Amino acid sequence: MIRIFVRQDIMRMIVQYLGDEGYNASQMTIQDESNVKWHEREENTNDTRRLKKAILDGEWAEVDKICSKPLFKNQKSFLFAVYKQQYLEYIEHREMQKSMLDVENSVKDGSVYVPPNRLLNLLRQAVAYQIEVSRYHPRISPIVETLLQDFSPFVIPNACKTIMQGHRGNVKCAEFVGQEGRTIISGSSDNTLRVWDTETGHCLHILEGHSSRIWDVSSNDAGTTVASASGDSTVKIWDVKGSKASCRATLSGHSGDVYTVKYHPTSNHVVSGGYDKIVRLHDLTTGQVVKTFSGHQLAVSKVIINPVGNLIVSGSKDNTIKFWDLVSGV
Repeated sequence: MIRIFVRQDIMRMIVQYLGDEGYNASQMTIQDESNVKWHEREENTNDTRRLKKAILDGEWAEVDKICSKPLFKNQKSFLFAVYKQQYLEYIEHREMQKSMLDVENSVKDGSVYVPPNRLLNLLRQAVAYQIEVSRYHPRISPIVETLLQDFSPFVIPNACKTIMQGHRGNVKCAEFVGQEGRTIISGSSDNTLRVWDTETGHCLHILEGHSSRIWDVSSNDAGTTVASASGDSTVKIWDVKGSKASCRATLSGHSGDVYTVKYHPTSNHVVSGGYDKIVRLHDLTTGQVVKTFSGHQLAVSKVIINPVGNLIVSGSKDNTIKFWDLVSGV
């Protein structure tokens, strides 16, 4: 009650201030709105008192009349409790006809009680059930990120599915061709690259042309071409999508082994690094080196490019990692 009185006092002071300052229209509007709200509050208070008295006195016709008002008609949990009490009293007084009519009217009105947050609770139970019946049970409760797919736990491989054999020397590198994961490409000390079917394990293509071992391979996102870095100081670009794979271009410029190669996200350039300590950006359209990045003291062993395509990261045997801006060349 103190809260209501304080609010009323605040409204009175606001009305007084608006009148003193000459804001007569605003003063009248606030007075009208305040009077309506106060009237509604008083009416709701009276209805609540009447409803309480009617329930205690068992005057269920009056209860039904009051419960049809806006203040109560959407309070499903409260209405359920009221109708339940009404039904039980009819049963206690052996008024079977009235009890049946009461049930029929309640169902007809759609006054079905739905517990709070019922949908969310059911969804949580569904997720918990999926986790419970999954094949593997992690020690730490997993995080379910979507309800659009059934829960599937991350499984660490515990059995070898396929062994791909064919290289005559140690395998230096391997990578998926494209993003579909249907084929992989490997490079070896036997100077060849091989394209494999991941389902069958069969060798689809043998790529020959390098005169030294293959240190690294990289595929474009579409899976149509791959780049290979070799100890013969070259980077080769291969077409691997068709029925017969072939070498599209040979990129030169390095002196010594090329240890690493990576496609640019646009697939129009590749970046390479090697024994000569220099990172090179090659244009695949012209076959020319368009930028060089110098600064490492020993061989460059790995290069990657950020997803935006404006930054090269290189790792070197000089124990450093360097970031290079493709725009400025620094």
